[in-house]
Amino acid sequence: MQIHPASQTEKSAKAAKPPLKWVGSKSRLLAQLLPALPHGNRLVEPFVGGGAVFLGTNFSDYLLGDSNSHLIELYRTVAEQPEQFIEMALPFFSESYRSQERFLEIRSAFNEAKEGLLRAAQFLYLNRFGFNGLCRYNRSGQFNVPYGHHVCVPSFPERKS
Repeated sequence: MQIHPASQTEKSAKAAKPPLKWVGSKSRLLAQLLPALPHGNRLVEPFVGGGAVFLGTNFSDYLLGDSNSHLIELYRTVAEQPEQFIEMALPFFSESYRSQERFLEIRSAFNEAKEGLLRAAQFLYLNRFGFNGLCRYNRSGQFNVPYGHHVCVPSFPERKS
């Protein structure tokens, strides 16, 4: 997936917080990783995961990859349809979706969905409301992370200007 920032030629000096909870996040390693990155205009990141590295850099062009097609679908949707994505995903981040019953309902719908805006929003919801931000699939390819039993509604991951 290739991202060309349209209105933003440089990222801010302060790293943006990754929108996903992700096992193996590189957020805590950024101070050590950033000096080791090569100079240039493009960052090629084959294991994007939660996005900590690309969000913590100021390259003018990014090529993001990952073996998880749902993750790439989410990033592509956010890059190509940001307003529509927010409109679709934001309602999930309410008290009415903070229950195991609703989580299992969304998980089931996600597992039956085809590509698209709704599935990307559901993936974000499952990541934030699931157990410890895990991303796990069974042998049939079905997302099977259990509900996280959150004390309060997880916050919608949006950048505050």
